[in-house]
Order: sequence, then structure tokens, then C-alpha cells
Amino acid sequence: MSIKNKQSGFTLIEMIIYIALFSIIMGGLVVTSYQLSQNAGKTSSKVVTQEEINFVLKKIDWALTGASSSGVVVIVSPPELRFTNTNFSITPISIKLNATNDIEMAINGAANILTTKNVKVESLVFSPYNSNTKIISASFKIDGITTTLTKYLR
Repeated sequence: MSIKNKQSGFTLIEMIIYIALFSIIMGGLVVTSYQLSQNAGKTSSKVVTQEEINFVLKKIDWALTGASSSGVVVIVSPPELRFTNTNFSITPISIKLNATNDIEMAINGAANILTTKNVKVESLVFSPYNSNTKIISASFKIDGITTTLTKYLR
């Protein structure tokens, strides 16, 4: 009678192969998780910037809604827009880029900052007002994104 000795378990070669595969998979997971976390931060900052742009656009649009075409004054340097609004009793209204590079809206002399410190306002430009076309245009650049609002006055 012959007795066969069965050995169970892994050989050294099999262990090296399994460890190599495990290392490759773990390395891929680490790289993927790093890229995901890095992209989440970039996406978050883009969302904040877009929210700031939308807020400024809506505030300027709100202020210019019902603005009288008479009495619009555009000052080129420093950029400022002054006008009256026939829909509201809150006149005059002024929109400008202040000394700390924030977009500021003053209503009856009370100034409100429209942008936060989360973004960098690079420029604010108002088109010269033309009484024939009755169009006013505001263009500003926040965190490298240029946005323009065109409003037709009455």
C-alpha cells in the first residue's frame, strides 16, 4: 500500500502573484480616491463662483428693472452706474466696483456688497448709455469668468 501525502496551501510563487495583484488593485484605488477628492474641491469652487455670478446678475437685473431711461449716468473710471428707478421709491441707485474690488450696490446712499470674499472680482465695466437704443450693458469678470448683462430701459 502506498500512502500519498497531500499538501494543501499556496506555493511561494502563488503567494507572490496574489500579493502583486493585490498591490496593483490597492494602488489603483488610492490613485482613484485621490483624483476624486481633488476634483470634488475644484467642482465645489466652480459652484461657489457660479452662484456668486448668478446672484450679482439677478441683483443688477432687479435694480435695472423699471429703471428710467432718463437720468442714467455711466462713469468710466472708476466704473460706476447711477440711475433712478420708477418702480421703486428707492432712488438713486448706484452700482460700482469699490476700493476692495467688491461689487457694491448703493440704494439711497446705503451700500450693500454683492460679492463675498470667496471670489475675486477682476473687473466691472458698464457700456456707455445710448439714449437712442435705450440699452445699458454691465460686464464683470469673477474668478476668470466674464459675464455680461444687457438690459433694455424704458
